[in-house]
Amino acid sequence: MNLSELTDEQLVVLYKENNDLNAQNILFERYKKVAKKLAHGYYLSGGSSEDLIQVATIGISQAISSYNGSV
Repeated sequence: MNLSELTDEQLVVLYKENNDLNAQNILFERYKKVAKKLAHGYYLSGGSSEDLIQVATIGISQAISSYNGSV
């Protein structure tokens, strides 16, 4: 099975039910560009865009962990 062909929802289920880190990594890769694009549009006093990307990555991780099948 090619994990990259699965939907986001299928990857989340695979990660949550089987602790499949490959599924989680695919989700991070899918949303990394979005996180970078959003981070560059904001300013963090005393911080850098890399700090904002890290915050976005934490948000992605929390979204994966808390997803329960409803939008």
